[in-house]
Amino acid sequence: MKRAVPVITSRIADLDTYISNYKGFGIIGRLCFIIDKSEDLRAEATYILLNHLKHTTNTSLYKKIFQEAKSREKKIQNNDHNSQNKYELGEFDSEWVARTEARAMEQLHVKEEELKSISSQHIKETARFGHHDMGEFFYHRGDLQKALEGYLNALEYCSDVRHFRNTCVYIIISSLWLGVYSEVNQFIGKAEKKAKNLPEVLQVQLFSSLGLVELHNRNYREAAKAFTSISPELGCNFCEVLSPCDVAVYGGITALATFSREELFELIANNKSFKSHIELFPIMRELLQFYHANLYANCFSVLMELRKDFLLDVFLSPHFDDLLKIIRQNALISYCSSFLSIRIPKMALVFGSEVSGLEEELINLIKSGKLNAKIDKVNNNLSLEAVGESSALYEEVLKKGKDCNANTSARLLHS
Repeated sequence: MKRAVPVITSRIADLDTYISNYKGFGIIGRLCFIIDKSEDLRAEATYILLNHLKHTTNTSLYKKIFQEAKSREKKIQNNDHNSQNKYELGEFDSEWVARTEARAMEQLHVKEEELKSISSQHIKETARFGHHDMGEFFYHRGDLQKALEGYLNALEYCSDVRHFRNTCVYIIISSLWLGVYSEVNQFIGKAEKKAKNLPEVLQVQLFSSLGLVELHNRNYREAAKAFTSISPELGCNFCEVLSPCDVAVYGGITALATFSREELFELIANNKSFKSHIELFPIMRELLQFYHANLYANCFSVLMELRKDFLLDVFLSPHFDDLLKIIRQNALISYCSSFLSIRIPKMALVFGSEVSGLEEELINLIKSGKLNAKIDKVNNNLSLEAVGESSALYEEVLKKGKDCNANTSARLLHS
């Protein structure tokens, strides 16, 4: 059954809307990554980031981003005198910088004096609050390393379980943006050990963090399990790091790469938590259905359309092409397993590929031992042998499998 490929709308093209899903370093980290990676969106991302930074106390990043943008602007003007940019930098706001830095120095002095006084009082709750406040101060100033130190110091004075778990989350957020994933993993464990029944908000924060750790470590199946277990309670409860739409993307792509066909069906049809996330990004549901229904040309067409967006995602970008390769190889192997012999040109139509390109992919799969088959280049034919059973029995099993798959696809379309 053929289905039309949906019109793909870029999530990131409307940067203002995209970035409104985040707060704190969720905004800063993602915009910095886009500035670094996208020539098309660099000017707009810079404009949005500089305006955002003036609502923070992060003067060091404001100065750095402005200077880098000014340098790029001069190079462009020198190369093209007629160039126009609707996101012009304007003037450097030296008054805001001076005012903000003076106020920050005063606040830091007061906080340091308060901490000295607190240390002599030996009151745990007061000490916890003082160190946490210092962590928050440096977080907003953009110094994540010192923010992390403040939160770690605060943790030593936590006598209340709720305070302990919340402080672990602050440590996790800072560690994620610092890229210290071993620290993230450690404090996920610490937060989990403090109570048998975790509050649902904390659960989604920890599952989100675990998913990112597993993604970073290239344990894609474990990442998929974590992301697809995140409940709708997520909302904006972790938007310093990711949004519900990100969960749909990360969970969907890692599941496509590592879940069995049966697991994908369960994910689309019966996983209520994940369904709530993919409703925010419906194209992910389409992708999963295309793959499950063997509509591979549609599936990979959509993935390639989305590739530009996914390569601008700070967490997914380092992994997307590897995940795409895994998804592609799994699809080829799964499709070939349904036949004893198949014409490669026919298969190329199914995958929306050039015959020569597909043949090269199949050769690589055969050489790597992932596909037990032979290619007849003269007749453009791929032959697979049924091992250990008669061809008649093999064909009967295949027929039942195809009938079952057709019924499942029909159920998916109505789920």
